[in-house]
Amino acid sequence: MSFESQTLAVLAGDAGVTALMSSADMYFGTAPQNADAPFIHMQKTFTDSGPTLDNGDSGASRLDNIELQLTAYQTTYSKANALALAVREALEAENNLRFILKDSFTSFDDQPGLHGQILLFSCWYSSTTS
Repeated sequence: MSFESQTLAVLAGDAGVTALMSSADMYFGTAPQNADAPFIHMQKTFTDSGPTLDNGDSGASRLDNIELQLTAYQTTYSKANALALAVREALEAENNLRFILKDSFTSFDDQPGLHGQILLFSCWYSSTTS
């Protein structure tokens, strides 16, 4: 399963996230231009595919360090914060992928009038993990 599909599955399977939005409104790569809030847009901004060592019994492993930028869009600032918090809790609780929050930002888009909470994660992913 790809990093993208695993990330979407984690969010779509989390009751805290889906209580605030539909899993059909989670987009990786490109979101529809006129998407209605609430929705989540995700993109990989960096991938380091260098060989690494794990500390387990398996010896050398091949992990990718992926930087994920995720934006939670909502109609109000407080709703965007609530959605971003639910997303953060869901991703940080995931055991197969390691999501570590690096930074967060606030955005506002005048044209559609949407508030966004941008979360920047460092993620460890093995393409050999199924």
